[in-house]
Amino acid sequence: MNVLTLFIFSILSLSSIAGVLTDVPSALKFHFGDYEVKREQIFLTSTTIKELERISKAKFESRIYSVYEAKSNGRRVKSGILETHLLRSRTQTLFVVFDKSGKIVSTQVLAFYEPEEYIMSPEWFSHFKTKSINDRMQPGDDVIKVSGSTISYNETASAIRRMTTLYNYIYK
Repeated sequence: MNVLTLFIFSILSLSSIAGVLTDVPSALKFHFGDYEVKREQIFLTSTTIKELERISKAKFESRIYSVYEAKSNGRRVKSGILETHLLRSRTQTLFVVFDKSGKIVSTQVLAFYEPEEYIMSPEWFSHFKTKSINDRMQPGDDVIKVSGSTISYNETASAIRRMTTLYNYIYK
């Protein structure tokens, strides 16, 4: 009986892990529609990372980032930055979309490997809309805290600050 209980608990706990919510091509289509999309890899040096961490007040976990540009008639209309980062023991992948002035248009979770109840809601992400490098984006300050999801909201807010700082580094 104990083995059966353990087996059932294992199956139920695995099903509560969200996993891949959408793929990159679907996210690009959703956010960039029929614009021409160009992908670039950004490689950061140790010196650059230290400066970006100082500005964003968030640790960069990677030196390589994928940046997508949506263009119309050869001119950049929007940009999106893809980032995967660690939450507790598993990862989350975000796609942060910016207008050409550096303001956040939207943030989408593409993959989330923690239990579903820790994923931030679209309403929570809406607090970042129109924010830019000039905003603090700190939970408890200009972003609400979420009870029971402290690590998720802190790490997600840090990731969005990193991507905003990276956007500013690339385009300003």
